[in-house]
Amino acid sequence: MKFKPNFKFNWKYALGEIVLIFIGISLAMGFDNWSQNKREREQLEGYLETIRKNVVSDTASIAETDSRYKSFHEIALNHLNMAIHDEYSEETLLGSLQVLAEQYVVIDQSGFEALKSSGFIKDLQGTTLEDALFAYYTSYSKALLEENSLNNFIENMEAELYNSSSKEVTHVLKWTSAKQLGLELEEEAQMNSALKWFFSEPHLLGIIQRYADEDSPRYELMLSNAKELISQIDLELKN
Repeated sequence: MKFKPNFKFNWKYALGEIVLIFIGISLAMGFDNWSQNKREREQLEGYLETIRKNVVSDTASIAETDSRYKSFHEIALNHLNMAIHDEYSEETLLGSLQVLAEQYVVIDQSGFEALKSSGFIKDLQGTTLEDALFAYYTSYSKALLEENSLNNFIENMEAELYNSSSKEVTHVLKWTSAKQLGLELEEEAQMNSALKWFFSEPHLLGIIQRYADEDSPRYELMLSNAKELISQIDLELKN
């Protein structure tokens, strides 16, 4: 007696196998996506932590620059007040010579540049953190423009000042060097005459006037934006 093989197809079994395969593939893809998202999130957090460290460090430099900027403004006002009343002070002049030095605030942008290069900044689009990032770094760019304007003016006026062949300028340079080295100079009467002339020298007064007119909140704005950026990064890292 011969038995014929049973080739009857079990649709329920086949459908179950297909469902199991589909579930397995979906779980595998889901896990892969989860792992990828987790890695990207960790990378983004790494960039944000670096930016936070940069900004915290920046605030010390910005605050110092702001303090010096306001100090120069007060020095300039005092100098002008004395010049208007035809008064003179060696101490005031020595302080006023400080404003001839260039002043630039310097911040660390390495973290922000790395974030932009990575492409992860797209994950922050439309968020308050994105606004805080661009507010801070934009305020820095604007501060640089204002600083360049001020420093270029000072450089041009200073060049005209020191290009003078007058003996008074030579005496003032000697006096300044002596003060820095703690030395005493002879010809005191001649030196005093030169210092009084220099106190109201037009190019120096031009620089002093420019600083007296300066009243920009650029560094205060940077500090405010830095504080907000740090706060927004902390909120993002907690999520």
